[in-house]
Amino acid sequence: MTVRGEPDYGDQVPRRLAYQEKHPNVRIIYLGPHWQAIIREDQGETVITRSALRLLMDKLESLDGGQATSTALRVISYPSAL
Repeated sequence: MTVRGEPDYGDQVPRRLAYQEKHPNVRIIYLGPHWQAIIREDQGETVITRSALRLLMDKLESLDGGQATSTALRVISYPSAL
Protein backbone atom coordinates (compact mmCIF):
# COMPACT_ATOMS: atom_id res chain seq x y z
CA MET A 1 0.00 0.00 0.00
CA THR A 2 1.30 3.45 -0.89
CA VAL A 3 0.16 6.34 1.24
CA ARG A 4 0.51 9.74 -0.39
CA GLY A 5 1.93 12.53 1.73
CA GLU A 6 3.19 10.19 4.45
CA PRO A 7 6.90 9.50 3.84
CA ASP A 8 7.45 7.54 7.08
CA TYR A 9 4.53 5.15 6.47
CA GLY A 10 6.81 2.20 5.72
CA ASP A 11 8.69 2.69 8.99
CA GLN A 12 5.41 2.44 10.94
CA VAL A 13 4.17 -0.85 9.44
CA PRO A 14 6.08 -3.15 11.86
CA ARG A 15 4.91 -0.98 14.76
CA ARG A 16 1.29 -1.24 13.60
CA LEU A 17 1.48 -5.03 13.12
CA ALA A 18 3.03 -5.55 16.57
CA TYR A 19 0.36 -3.38 18.19
CA GLN A 20 -2.49 -5.19 16.46
CA GLU A 21 -1.06 -8.56 17.47
CA LYS A 22 -1.08 -7.50 21.14
CA HIS A 23 -4.49 -5.78 20.88
CA PRO A 24 -6.94 -7.96 18.92
CA ASN A 25 -9.82 -5.66 19.92
CA VAL A 26 -8.28 -2.77 17.91
CA ARG A 27 -8.78 -2.43 14.17
CA ILE A 28 -6.58 0.09 12.33
CA ILE A 29 -7.77 1.30 8.93
CA TYR A 30 -6.71 3.88 6.34
CA LEU A 31 -9.51 6.10 5.04
CA GLY A 32 -7.97 8.24 2.32
CA PRO A 33 -6.41 11.23 4.04
CA HIS A 34 -6.55 9.86 7.58
CA TRP A 35 -6.07 6.77 9.77
CA GLN A 36 -8.57 5.41 12.26
CA ALA A 37 -8.34 2.99 15.15
CA ILE A 38 -11.58 1.34 16.16
CA ILE A 39 -11.37 -0.01 19.70
CA ARG A 40 -14.10 -2.54 20.51
CA GLU A 41 -15.34 -2.29 24.08
CA ASP A 42 -18.04 -3.95 26.18
CA GLN A 43 -20.45 -1.05 25.67
CA GLY A 44 -19.65 0.00 22.09
CA GLU A 45 -16.58 1.34 20.34
CA THR A 46 -14.08 4.16 20.62
CA VAL A 47 -12.82 5.67 17.36
CA ILE A 48 -9.57 7.63 17.22
CA THR A 49 -8.61 9.49 14.03
CA ARG A 50 -5.22 10.94 13.12
CA SER A 51 -3.71 12.35 9.91
CA ALA A 52 -0.69 10.03 9.94
CA LEU A 53 -0.11 6.45 11.02
CA ARG A 54 2.78 7.55 13.25
CA LEU A 55 0.48 9.94 15.12
CA LEU A 56 -2.20 7.28 15.51
CA MET A 57 0.32 4.76 16.84
CA ASP A 58 1.68 7.36 19.29
CA LYS A 59 -1.85 7.92 20.62
CA LEU A 60 -2.70 4.22 20.87
CA GLU A 61 0.54 3.43 22.66
CA SER A 62 -0.07 6.29 25.10
CA LEU A 63 -3.37 4.63 26.06
CA ASP A 64 -1.64 1.40 27.11
CA GLY A 65 -0.52 2.98 30.37
CA GLY A 66 -3.98 4.33 31.20
CA GLN A 67 -7.64 3.59 30.84
CA ALA A 68 -8.48 3.46 27.12
CA THR A 69 -12.16 4.05 27.75
CA SER A 70 -11.79 7.32 29.65
CA THR A 71 -14.39 9.87 28.57
CA ALA A 72 -11.61 12.43 28.14
CA LEU A 73 -10.15 10.23 25.42
CA ARG A 74 -13.39 9.11 23.80
CA VAL A 75 -13.80 10.55 20.32
CA ILE A 76 -16.95 8.70 19.23
CA SER A 77 -18.93 6.19 21.24
CA TYR A 78 -21.95 4.29 20.03
CA PRO A 79 -23.48 0.85 20.64
CA SER A 80 -22.06 -1.92 18.53
CA ALA A 81 -24.29 -2.99 15.65
CA LEU A 82 -23.22 -6.63 16.11
